[in-house]
Amino acid sequence: MDALTKSGIQSFAINAFLLFGMALCSSCLPDEPYKIADNTQPQQLNDGWDIARPESVNISRVALENVYAQLLSEEHFFNVTSLLIAKNGRLVFEAYVRDPQDRDRFTHVVSVTKSVTSLVFGIIMSEGHVESLDQTLHSIMPEKFPPDDRKKTITLRHLLTMTSGLLIDNDDFSVELFIEKPADPAKYFLEKPLYATPGERFYYRDVDPHLLSYALQRLTGASATPYTSPTRMRPSTRTGSFPPLMPFPGAWSASRRTPQERSRPRESPCRTSHPTPA
Repeated sequence: MDALTKSGIQSFAINAFLLFGMALCSSCLPDEPYKIADNTQPQQLNDGWDIARPESVNISRVALENVYAQLLSEEHFFNVTSLLIAKNGRLVFEAYVRDPQDRDRFTHVVSVTKSVTSLVFGIIMSEGHVESLDQTLHSIMPEKFPPDDRKKTITLRHLLTMTSGLLIDNDDFSVELFIEKPADPAKYFLEKPLYATPGERFYYRDVDPHLLSYALQRLTGASATPYTSPTRMRPSTRTGSFPPLMPFPGAWSASRRTPQERSRPRESPCRTSHPTPA
């Protein structure tokens, strides 16, 4: 058998194997719709939520129906399992497009923790622990800073708005924080280069809210957990309580919450292109 014939047989065998694999996989895919339509009117439960009709808070029911139709599309929003809409403290829309039982299932809250951190910041500021949004991080923990005058201008406002200018992507942040485990994380991350002057450019990342959590602990002498108790925050859950947060929640947490707990306002995680050092 010459080399050309042998190569042709090998190519045929590989293609046949790939076609067989594709056919086998396609036979495992469900024929029924990926998403399901169900009642979107929230149920009145003893969970701390006030329930209302959309019209009572000036939300168009037609607009909600259009949103729901888009949510149910088999062509978009593949990973979405639920959508809850609240206005003026009242829950007006509640949809579960994969399984109605998702209402009572717990999932990791991950970056919703960024919003919790900003809420905790507001509570701490209202109690007088924070001078102003423009208080510098250096004034709170000066011993963590390298000799870089630009970094010393990073403020709490910059950390809240993810404009510190510190260059570290989220993937690198997670690896370095949880696998490499620096002895002094705040000092370690403040030694990262700047991609922009603090306050100049937005870049979605975990390091800014994480540094903010260290600042809040320094200002109050406590973690964020006591500030998320029902006595500080009105329960936003279907169980009426808040699961404990990590000691330094900052950017994301391994705490688990139901969709109702996650329905408070949160940031839109729009990742920009990776910046380069300034």
